[in-house]
Amino acid sequence: MRMQEGLKYPFRADRPMDLFAVGVVLGLAVAVLARFAVALYPLVFWIPAVALAAVPAIALLGYLLRSFAATVEGDETPPSFGSPTEILKDGVRALVVSLVYLLVPLAIVLVTLVGAMGSPLSGESVPPGAVIGIYAAGTMTLVLVGLFCYAYLAAFGAAARGESLRAALDPRGRRRTLADARYFVGWAMASILVVTGWAAMLVAVNQNLLGLLAVVVAFYAHLAAARVGAEGYRRSLGLHRDSR
Repeated sequence: MRMQEGLKYPFRADRPMDLFAVGVVLGLAVAVLARFAVALYPLVFWIPAVALAAVPAIALLGYLLRSFAATVEGDETPPSFGSPTEILKDGVRALVVSLVYLLVPLAIVLVTLVGAMGSPLSGESVPPGAVIGIYAAGTMTLVLVGLFCYAYLAAFGAAARGESLRAALDPRGRRRTLADARYFVGWAMASILVVTGWAAMLVAVNQNLLGLLAVVVAFYAHLAAARVGAEGYRRSLGLHRDSR
């Protein structure tokens, strides 16, 4: 399994330009509506803007779930977006898994940042015990966030394979997968690509000139991440390329 395989994956579609066109239009819709929401905050109108931005975001999540499932099933090419109803249905499943696994790390990070801003490190005289405690808390935060993010990919894979949401959200049934080195490699490569994609989306929301290019990069990076993550997940299950 190589990063190069994931980077080539989006271009293996039957009609790559059409695939990128749909993905970029959805990504632009998310970026523009998110920008409106930021501009309107704290007025109440920011809430409808966020709600509208959630629709194309859910559609993109649904497509990533579909692409993940296609790789696990042994397909070498990206699937089509399909009907809006089906892609949104898949997106809702992906959203539930994402919220359960990623909201906790986000909350941990926010609490840690708030605590760091009020920490005594800014004082002139800091007791050694306080310094050790703060750094220990930061280390534990990183470990907890890493554990949730690590288990998230396996839950995403379970949802992609059609398991019930209850089963997908329970990590106890995926201990063997989580302990597999091939899964770890796929997760690590996918994480690099996802971070790149999120960075690009932040640029798209905050920049005018680079916005379109950033959305293209974001869609491309997330689709490549779905490929390498799914490949690591598939190998951890012992599935072959021709398995259906």
